[in-house]
Amino acid sequence: MYEHGQEVSLDDADVVFFGLPEAPWEPKRYRGKPSLDDDDSFRYKALLSRWRTELLSALRAGKTVFVELTSPDVVYAGTGEVQRSGTGRNAEKTRLVEEVSSLAAIPYDLDGIVIGEGHEIRRVPASRLLSSYWTKFGSLSWYEMRFAKQQGLKPLLTSRNSEQLVGAVVAAEGGGHLVLLPAVYLGEHDDATEGGDSSAGEASFRLNSIDFVQRLLGVDSELRGTPSSPPPGWATGTAYETATQRKLREDLLKAQAEEEAARRHKEEIESALQDASSLQGLLFGQGRQLEEAVLRALRLMGIEAQRHVDDESEFDAVFGIDGQRFLGETEGRDRAAIDIDKITQLERNIGEDFTRDEVAEHARGVLFGNPQRLTAPGEREKTFTPKCMTSAERNQFALVLTHQMFGPAAYLEATADQKYAEDCRTAITSAKGQVVQFPEVPSTDGDA
Repeated sequence: MYEHGQEVSLDDADVVFFGLPEAPWEPKRYRGKPSLDDDDSFRYKALLSRWRTELLSALRAGKTVFVELTSPDVVYAGTGEVQRSGTGRNAEKTRLVEEVSSLAAIPYDLDGIVIGEGHEIRRVPASRLLSSYWTKFGSLSWYEMRFAKQQGLKPLLTSRNSEQLVGAVVAAEGGGHLVLLPAVYLGEHDDATEGGDSSAGEASFRLNSIDFVQRLLGVDSELRGTPSSPPPGWATGTAYETATQRKLREDLLKAQAEEEAARRHKEEIESALQDASSLQGLLFGQGRQLEEAVLRALRLMGIEAQRHVDDESEFDAVFGIDGQRFLGETEGRDRAAIDIDKITQLERNIGEDFTRDEVAEHARGVLFGNPQRLTAPGEREKTFTPKCMTSAERNQFALVLTHQMFGPAAYLEATADQKYAEDCRTAITSAKGQVVQFPEVPSTDGDA
């Protein structure tokens, strides 16, 4: 069993059982629904897109994908776009959002969705596909959403009025099948154990889980054209288990524990590698990737830097050096130099920043540019346009070529050289209307 946030592939799976991903918790509301900030919006939409792609790939590979249709999470997520209106002090920015449902993770768009819980479910008489599954788990199932009949859907289960579906199967290209099931409870249902022996409840859950998997495999076999008879419930207990089976189950549990430990260790390494790789955004990044790389580089130089986002303003980088406040803007261009447009935007941002009640003086501007980002750093010929340079000189802004930040930042990440970090900070503060000249990176023992 995997969490939705894990970077796993379904290529190794023969059969998939999938539950809808949960949206990030967010107290802020918009039109009665949670409203995610930009970071959570990006992550959640990427998560839904990744699982939709994985499930679609599994279906196209001829696999059976079971989906438990619990009540979907519906949130408002940022589109990454801002709508501007007005000019000067009357200028306003509106952050654009869109409604996003956890159902987007399923590679099939359902029509006529109605959210609501119910327990009276009828199996479609003409379909025998779920007969074995429903015999065992029909009484343990309920629906939290209904959907309309539509082309491509073969009805399996309906609500009481038989007009809306709560279970169906979709034949996918490539021979796979998407089986939509209502919610099911695999926990203990014997009232005698409630509040009593927890081990009895756990044992019941494990037996139900084993039976659940066996019956899903039976559905899969029938869909593949090789029907098999799942073992009856009484045969899934320990009474008829051989010594060899018990030994193998113990070995399996041990192997699963080792696999889980290895998986966690792998995830820790992958996370550390991702963090370590973020500095490379200074070389070829743009947008959010470049912003994050610049913030990380500044922090390595001993500068407390962060993005600023509120209902009225959004600045790429805000930081202080030796009591002086700076406001930064980032820009990456594929093949061109950084032009005056970003300097003009930086001027507007500084003016907008100064209107805030908590700001007592104008910040100094820093433009972090990554020109010709698709060209190797040593082969780049364009930096900032003449107009950009002239405007920076007039405003006493510092200009930073982010690919020239990479060497100093990588060195500081490896050494935490405080004196060198101080020299980097001085280079930024002393560049008034000029391109920042970072100090030469000291040689290390590992250098040739």
